[in-house]
Amino acid sequence: MPEGAIIMDHVSYTPSFVVADSLDDLHGPTTGEVTLPNHLLWNPPDPFDLDDDKELCAMLRIVLRAAHSLPNSPSTWIVAV
Repeated sequence: MPEGAIIMDHVSYTPSFVVADSLDDLHGPTTGEVTLPNHLLWNPPDPFDLDDDKELCAMLRIVLRAAHSLPNSPSTWIVAV
């Protein structure tokens, strides 16, 4: 190993978090179909059917993972139940 080389045995990662000020701020859709914009999901094959629990969870997972980078508030897509 070259002299002065730094060995890192781990890399620190701190994720970003977005927290609503109030649950009342969460006013996303609860039923019907939702098509996410391209900046959240490239080339969505079909709208998400929010009446199907698996599709609702899949849509929420995508929104929550991208929440820190959304141009608009993630509360557009999430509702407090």
